[in-house]
Amino acid sequence: MDFCVDETQWGYIGVAVHNGKVVRVILPCNKESEVWKKLKETQGLECTDGGEKGSFASEVAKELIKYFEGEKVPLDFPVSYLSGTSFQKKVWDAVRDIPYGETRTYSWIAKELGNPRAARAVGGALARNPVPLLVPCHRVTGRRGNLGGFFYGVEMKKTLLKLEGVL
Repeated sequence: MDFCVDETQWGYIGVAVHNGKVVRVILPCNKESEVWKKLKETQGLECTDGGEKGSFASEVAKELIKYFEGEKVPLDFPVSYLSGTSFQKKVWDAVRDIPYGETRTYSWIAKELGNPRAARAVGGALARNPVPLLVPCHRVTGRRGNLGGFFYGVEMKKTLLKLEGVL
């Protein structure tokens, strides 16, 4: 297991990697200790404070820092979901294909998965997304232009969409 906690202009972020794949991303928090707490609470992970410079988790964190600085970077690192239902994993995989600076609706994702009535279930799956930004759930909105929910709060979602030039 490889971990990294780093500082961005928005706060502290965290990354966990297992077997060469990103398994957890923590978006900016005010305190470094908050990030470590969230990493330690992740199901299936055992972590200790620290992290190696030059590690894969550190490399991912560096790209996330560039993202938060407004740079358009491809956050296409390999991911692995340590938990989640098969439906949730399908939703997360579908959302990975939403391009930077674009949005899709919950109902659009549901239709792509062959179940047009599952828009609410799509929202529920996205609320449990373990790797935000790599699975860009902030790019999924309501069909009437409302932002919908976001685990890190609607203000964070709005800020991320502004950063990408959507709002």
